Amino acid sequence: MRIFVIILIIILSCSCTRSPEPEIETTISCLADLILESAEFPAMITLTEPSDIEALLPDINFNEIEEIVLIQQALSVHLTEVILIKPASPEVMSVLLERQKILKEQLAFYPAQVLSAEASVIGTFHNIAYLICHEDAEKISRPLA
Repeated sequence: MRIFVIILIIILSCSCTRSPEPEIETTISCLADLILESAEFPAMITLTEPSDIEALLPDINFNEIEEIVLIQQALSVHLTEVILIKPASPEVMSVLLERQKILKEQLAFYPAQVLSAEASVIGTFHNIAYLICHEDAEKISRPLA
């Protein structure tokens, strides 16, 4: 009898299925906070208005995105930038690649700026595309991979 009960418990426990946990909606502001808290950043300013962002990302189509935030250094001595765009799409990734190229080829002048630009990373987290330009960008982006 004891063996029968043990076998029954095993069978029942194996046949039970757990319902998948609901996917948590990731917001750009939460992701920005997570990134900015994960490393030391200089004084930063946050841009959310299309008119402010357009000058830095001229190829972005604001009609195709839900949300965008661009956070960059307050002083030009640093070259530190975080761009978050929802939703991630091939067009958005292309805009971020172009921005990364500009950071590396045109905006990095001082040795620390070159280091930050060369260390910059692009990726996606859930449905948010990101570019992180920071000397520790690889370390900062690890939890997002």
